[in-house]
Amino acid sequence: EKNTVANQLRSVSSKYTVPMTSGRGYSSLPPRKDLVDRFRTSGREKLVVIVVSDFDPEGEDIPGSFGVSLRDDFGIPEHKLRIVKAALTAEQVRTMNLHEGQLSKETSSRYQRFVAAHGNRAWELESLSADQLREIVEAAIRGVLDLAAFEAEVAREQQEQIELDEKRQQLRRALAADVSELD
Repeated sequence: EKNTVANQLRSVSSKYTVPMTSGRGYSSLPPRKDLVDRFRTSGREKLVVIVVSDFDPEGEDIPGSFGVSLRDDFGIPEHKLRIVKAALTAEQVRTMNLHEGQLSKETSSRYQRFVAAHGNRAWELESLSADQLREIVEAAIRGVLDLAAFEAEVAREQQEQIELDEKRQQLRRALAADVSELD
């Protein structure tokens, strides 16, 4: 939802080679289109979107609204779409000993529904420390990844890097031998 936390999360998403988009609230269509284009070219069976937003009327609405847009505006079938709200959730607010929170904005069109479900207090993502937020998002990523396949891919890439390094060394030795023969 916010650019203020996007930089805190880039290292986590890149660790798992997960593309990240900062939606700045209710994301405009171009970032959503980019996300859908990446999904369609990836060959993946399912589009999983991990949402990080405030715990307030809008922050609670964003995941559902985003999913509806991906379905209705971009034709992603519901069975190929999974929206996960990683933070900030009601459970996190209850269990993480966060500050009291501020009053929800009564001007929000979603205010009554939010208050009926959660009361009139709201919390921003900044209620969490950067480390807490990174841990929560990493857990969410790990919760949706096929970790065995991911770890196998990492191991394969490491082995390929070792093989490339060996080939480079062989090539350097061969070139050095050729140069010394010319002398």
